[in-house]
Amino acid sequence: ARHKLSTRTGDVRVLAAFPSKHVVARDVLVWLPPGYSTDPTRRYPVVYFNDGNNVFDDSTGFAGEWRLDETADALIAAGRVPPFIAVAVYNTPDRIGEYTPVADPRHGGGRAGDYARFLIEELKPAIDRGYRTRTDAASTGLVGSSLGGLVSLSIAIDHPDVFGLVGAVSPSAWWAGD
Repeated sequence: ARHKLSTRTGDVRVLAAFPSKHVVARDVLVWLPPGYSTDPTRRYPVVYFNDGNNVFDDSTGFAGEWRLDETADALIAAGRVPPFIAVAVYNTPDRIGEYTPVADPRHGGGRAGDYARFLIEELKPAIDRGYRTRTDAASTGLVGSSLGGLVSLSIAIDHPDVFGLVGAVSPSAWWAGD
């Protein structure tokens, strides 16, 4: 198999093997919007993306990439969305366990609470310390597709004080008998 070249664009910071007491370590990428470095007083909303290996880079995506970096750059430049920070949280071999709120008799899982603790107690505080974020729930989103959409909905329902915005693209609502 031929190795794909990275397709990441813009100012992307890599937090390699981000540690956790709740889930296994994983890479996290932080995309900073155009102009981030030129206005040191501006604070930005933050959107966290599950399956982060699919968000910016065709070489790490398991089904292509979402092209979030290119799309966000164009929408911000056109004034169609305000500048924001995107945090791409890689999945792990325990994706099914981490992305499901309850166990399914056929597929297992049910450890989304541990993943939520990782996001809320460890990753979000680190992002808020390291970058100029707006920390309120109305400025904090969580997005995912498939099981990533299911866990986004589940965490946003359980923690509306943290995640005031949710994106659930084709969520796996069939999980554990709906």
